[in-house]
Amino acid sequence: MQAKKGVSTTHPSYDAMLPHWKVCGDAADGEHAIHAAGDEYLPKLAEETTKQYDARVARTPFFNASWRTMSGLKGMLFRKDPEVIVPAGGEELLLDVDQAGTPMDVFAAQIVEKLMVKGRAGILVDYPAVAIDPTRTRADAQREGLRPSMNQYRPENIINWKVERINNETVTSLVVLKEMAAIDGEDEYSHKSEPRYRVLDLDESGFYRQRLFKVTDAGADEQIGGESYPTIKGKKLRKIAFFFVSVDDISPDPDLPPLLDLVSLNIHHYQVSADWEHACHFSGLPTLFVSGLVVDPDTPAIHIGGPTANVLPDPNALAYYVETDGNFGSISENLDKKKAEMAVLGARMLEAQKSAVESAETLQNRSAGEQSQLAGAAKIVSMALTQALTLLMEWNGSAGETKYQLNDDFMPAGLSAQDLGALVGAWQAGSFSSETLFENLKRGEIIDQKITFEDEQARIGNNPIGIEGEFDDDPLKDPDDEAENSGIDMAALIEAIKAIVPPEINVEAPEFDLQPFVDAIKAMQPPEVKVETSAPVAPVQPAPIIFNTGGGKEIKLVYTDGKVTGATSHPIEESA
Repeated sequence: MQAKKGVSTTHPSYDAMLPHWKVCGDAADGEHAIHAAGDEYLPKLAEETTKQYDARVARTPFFNASWRTMSGLKGMLFRKDPEVIVPAGGEELLLDVDQAGTPMDVFAAQIVEKLMVKGRAGILVDYPAVAIDPTRTRADAQREGLRPSMNQYRPENIINWKVERINNETVTSLVVLKEMAAIDGEDEYSHKSEPRYRVLDLDESGFYRQRLFKVTDAGADEQIGGESYPTIKGKKLRKIAFFFVSVDDISPDPDLPPLLDLVSLNIHHYQVSADWEHACHFSGLPTLFVSGLVVDPDTPAIHIGGPTANVLPDPNALAYYVETDGNFGSISENLDKKKAEMAVLGARMLEAQKSAVESAETLQNRSAGEQSQLAGAAKIVSMALTQALTLLMEWNGSAGETKYQLNDDFMPAGLSAQDLGALVGAWQAGSFSSETLFENLKRGEIIDQKITFEDEQARIGNNPIGIEGEFDDDPLKDPDDEAENSGIDMAALIEAIKAIVPPEINVEAPEFDLQPFVDAIKAMQPPEVKVETSAPVAPVQPAPIIFNTGGGKEIKLVYTDGKVTGATSHPIEESA
């Protein structure tokens, strides 16, 4: 193969990584991309026709463990909001960092997705090419729509690069980006595009320069427009404003996709699935056999199903169905084994959950390998985004601290009741400050990550009983002041309350037939009481028993010689 020449030349590492990027990208895109690739992932069988092969591909599912894992890892990185710090005046840029309506957090999520799928991405920070005007203010630039932006590139579009040692520092001296530009079609409704090559390099004097090329039909490089030198505050840049994002570092050299092994195993699982589906398809339906029948032109056709009767001219002929009695256990076991291996390689969400309850510590240790790799990726992406965002803010004229830090706490780690009690107890004992307690409560996800210590103190001050929202206003406020401010005539309200007549309540006491009750009491025999004493024996009279019957009356039992001899009924005497 003839070596490429000119602006479309690709880096050797690019050529080596391109097949890996393709298979990982196809796996992430799912079944339709795997099927469209045809025999690239599922070879044809011997003597299999194109129609038969297409049917075999169509009935073979692709169990997409790859994308589930990639998406899950990205979700873990954004389980909590990133920490973002920008100087004053730069907040508005975060709402649309690429001048295409993409917020900064969405932009970062797209970079992470490229990293999880293919292990590489690129960020170009740029400013519209305009004539240098020292008198142009920021307000003038905003009116003219001039502002810096960040644009991201897929690894397939970063086709070439070079590094050099300049002033005892290794710097990127060349980056070539392949872009697709819309061109005029046959009419206003047609869509047509052609590749363009954006060349970012350092010129002979070491200044950052941009040029745009296309390749003609004859294969020659043709520059579009002139050279452009980006400037900040009227000064040319000494470094290319392009940032590489890889799995292990931010250097131009690409790394293998982080889930390449999982993707490869996923393709093998797809191939075994094709064998399973193929076997089930051909053995699932019984096959008709006819023996002892000589077929000649006069032999009647044999029908299967329906209202037609089959008559065999030879009485010794037999017709019967044959079907398999196997379940292809070896193929099924192979599929299950590959699923388990994919779980080991990172697809934890595919692994069958254990019946026993795992402790939080066991669960965290079981995922430590994936977390350590993910933590490294979070660190690299945060570093690249912080550098790109810093240049964006500098180009915007916003000076100050800039930071974009992705979440590195991937597993929910809420505090147990025992941990929470021990933490509060240590704070009450004066072992650490309220700020330290607050930070630990945030880390344990008791308090929202967005709440600051000052915000929480203000909440506590506004809600003295510790229940947010219990009092909307000051509990010590005079209600007359609030009523006065609300326009209510309190004097008229009081008079209206006085005029309310309370409802009359008349409850009649129930009537009782006392005679059966008295007869039952007379039949009662009080227990015999014996008192041993040296003094003369005196009869012991029971304590008086009084029953309140309701209706303002009571019954008092009458005793004679310690026995109930009657009862009297009379109104209840009111106490003084």
